[in-house]
Amino acid sequence: MFAAIDEATASSLPANHFLIVTDLLESLVYVPDEMQLVLSISPEWDRRGPPGKRAVTISTFTHVDEWFSFHQDETAHEEQDQATLERLWSRLHTAMPELGDTIEVIETATPRTVYETTRRRLGMVGSPTSTSAIYHPEMLTTAFPNVFMIGDTVSAGFGLEGVCASAMSLADQIAAV
Repeated sequence: MFAAIDEATASSLPANHFLIVTDLLESLVYVPDEMQLVLSISPEWDRRGPPGKRAVTISTFTHVDEWFSFHQDETAHEEQDQATLERLWSRLHTAMPELGDTIEVIETATPRTVYETTRRRLGMVGSPTSTSAIYHPEMLTTAFPNVFMIGDTVSAGFGLEGVCASAMSLADQIAAV
């Protein structure tokens, strides 16, 4: 989802980036597409949002095959998009009630939207597993001794999953020394 948030609310929050885990109980298996949201608010100096507001991106994992199943017409896809928006919007506001009515949806993007605009296979962003940091630890090194890189930019994983995989790979490298 692409949204806009009032500057006053954005400034009152303790950070611009949030990993939100909802409905996580000890007895449940962690299911990222049902329990995780990422909220990214543009910094104060970034003026891509409407006047007096900041741009916001809200993302989650999803099963891409659900977005590419056969539909008689575009109505089914629009209904699925709307139902997903309502579900995610409710989870967001339950987890962060301080957002209140100061945040508004500008546009949504589904895997089909990403496919149509980028031609990425099935509209996928990131990777279902982090493999590059695990199998290519040289990606974590730099030209400087004892300075390393971790993050989803040096891992095939997306977001927190990529950061954790590369950090664990680096920790294994350092521990081995």
